[in-house]
Order: sequence, then C-alpha cells, then structure tokens
Amino acid sequence: MKNAMKIIVASFGFKFGTPNDADALFDARVLRNPFRDPHLRKLSGLDDKVWHAIVEDRRFQPFMGSITVQAVEAIEEGFYKQLVFGVGCTGGRHRSVVCTMELARALWWRYERKGMTVQVAHRDLNKGVSTGSFINARDYVPTPKPVRKQFNEGQRG
Repeated sequence: MKNAMKIIVASFGFKFGTPNDADALFDARVLRNPFRDPHLRKLSGLDDKVWHAIVEDRRFQPFMGSITVQAVEAIEEGFYKQLVFGVGCTGGRHRSVVCTMELARALWWRYERKGMTVQVAHRDLNKGVSTGSFINARDYVPTPKPVRKQFNEGQRG
C-alpha cells in the first residue's frame, strides 16, 4: 500500500521522562500498581502473573476502551505517515507494558490488513539492563487467557 501509516505504541516510565517523539500520551498510573506486590515486583508486564493482576483491576477495561477510541480517532484522521502513542506508568515495567501490548494488539487487528504497520517499543522495560527494542505487535507471543475466578470445592461466594 502506498504511503501506509506506521503506528508505534511505546511503553515508558514517567520517572525517566516522557518520550519526545510521542504524538499522544496515555497515563496508566490510574491502574493498580503491581510493583507494590512483592511477588510481582521483579516481574514485568510480559509475565502472565502481572498481566492477570492488571487486567483484573476494575479500571482496566474502561481505561483501555478510552485510549483505544482516542488512538483510532487519531489514526482515522489520516493526516500522519507515522503516529507514536506513548503509554506510561511510574517505572515503565508493569502497567504501561500490559496496556501497550493490548493497545497494539487492538490496533493491529484493525489496521494491519489495511497495510499499516503496528510496532511496539518498551523504552524502560529493562532500564539499566538493556535498551528498549521494537517488535511487531503480531509477534507478541503471550496470549491472554480469559480471566476466571478459581473456587475451591465447597467454597461459594
């Protein structure tokens, strides 16, 4: 497709500064912070346990719905050859990573067959260990599982 738009969804940590090249910024700090849970602190938003902790937050679905609508509106304007959406949380390791992957997945399903490229960047995921890298949204391997409450036999409620 001629002049196909490139869409980049990037996670970042506010404590490391906002990305200079972002066309729109979304603040995931409204969601529950897995860093406060000692069992999740050393994990990242690419781990299933962290993913579940974040998507089970009652604010997750409304937040994702809101930022997806805003991203789609910006894309549909069609004025850009490239759009960069930044999704931030405090450290750029948990909430912003999950929300970035989910936003990229939604945009990929909607726009990839129209010839648009959707990429993901995790700028601060491994801050101090390595630099962020780009991956295609379609290459995101972890497939979210349906969130289900588990009950032990005999427990109700």
